Amino acid sequence: MSEGSPAGGGYGIPVFIDPSIILTAQGSENPFLEIAKLVEINTNAWKGVTSAGVTWSFQAEGATVGDNSPTLGQPVVNVPMARGFLPFSIEVGMDYPGFASEMSDVLAAGYDELLVDKFSRGSGTNEPMGIITALDADTNSEVRLTTAGSFAEVDFYKVWKQLPQRFRRGASWMMSVDVNNAIRRFGTAVGVHSFTETIVGGWQDRLMNRQVYEGTYFPDMVNTTGSYNLLVVGDFRNYVVARRGGMNTELIPTLFDVTTNRPTGQRGIFAYARIGGGPAQNAAFRLLNQT
Repeated sequence: MSEGSPAGGGYGIPVFIDPSIILTAQGSENPFLEIAKLVEINTNAWKGVTSAGVTWSFQAEGATVGDNSPTLGQPVVNVPMARGFLPFSIEVGMDYPGFASEMSDVLAAGYDELLVDKFSRGSGTNEPMGIITALDADTNSEVRLTTAGSFAEVDFYKVWKQLPQRFRRGASWMMSVDVNNAIRRFGTAVGVHSFTETIVGGWQDRLMNRQVYEGTYFPDMVNTTGSYNLLVVGDFRNYVVARRGGMNTELIPTLFDVTTNRPTGQRGIFAYARIGGGPAQNAAFRLLNQT
């Protein structure tokens, strides 16, 4: 008899199944929650106040002083609801070890994955306004590649220069690993002033002495003359994440058939969170792109 033969002994071998769930498609790091401005609110929107400041001037003796009242603006970040729902049979709820805990972890991972996606490229309609989406619609915040379809070290210096000085002091970079790799290769084709890091390094984590963050949902290199985006640099304290509480989960004890209104023998875990995001001012960022 042997284990390899089910009828010859294999059927008698105990089976061990680890009920903890191993995620195969989620779990991306969310840098926005680390570097953005996090605001807890108790209403449906965050509203701020912006101003370009007060402009002074020199004047002659005895001259009437000018009116230097600032012009105010009001950025708004709405707080829509993200939702997740997981129906399950009463039987699996009873028989699956640690079912509620495992499902809560899976729902939390899906929620965080949704946030990093929408903070990067969300439309702003019933979801956060992604930083790429906002800047791509503002020509004042876009910096074009010098040569269409070619990302070169001159573009890296160009986008850094066009970020206003007041925002460079607290700036960070965000890009995909593919764009980061392209920057690391600059030193193979140009002078040593553009050298970044040898191939043994996994990531170029500082550029212009500013931290570089990987954006999982930021675009990869394209190298065509069509329209595409590459990276964002700016002071991410000007990207506001407004939330009303954290993620909540509720157990729905009985689900009903929509036709007969009779119980289906199922329950449900309903998860929800009120959260929004968007730039308080686009001027704090620059988007390097090709259009």
